[in-house]
Amino acid sequence: MKKAILRISFVVFLSLIFTSSMAFAKGKSKGRSGDVPSGWEKGEKKGWQSDAPPGINEKEKEEWKKGKKERNRERVRDEKELEKEEKEHERDRAKKEKELEKEEKKREMERARHKEELEREKAERDREGAKYEAEAEKRGKRKK
Repeated sequence: MKKAILRISFVVFLSLIFTSSMAFAKGKSKGRSGDVPSGWEKGEKKGWQSDAPPGINEKEKEEWKKGKKERNRERVRDEKELEKEEKEHERDRAKKEKELEKEEKKREMERARHKEELEREKAERDREGAKYEAEAEKRGKRKK
């Protein structure tokens, strides 16, 4: 019993330590990856002469623009791939639905055939039963 209490308290203690350290781990960057300059997403850039942030030399500016264009191309390519996959998934789903509908129709036709066979067999048994009854009546009348 004491060991169980010690284990539980130890686990709770460790979880508190790790969760608090995770909360402070982000620091000043607020979890951003650093590929976008700070303040870039906050609207109009007053005093900026280009798309790149001020304080970047020409070589860095070109590299930054190149990276931005490349990221845009990658994003567009990823979006196209995603659309393509969605269309393919939709085609596969529609194909499976058609196959299921065909199978269901096939089963319904088999059920209908089976039902007709059962009805024919029943009708045949009824005719045979009526025939036997008629013969039995004839035999019964002859005996009297």
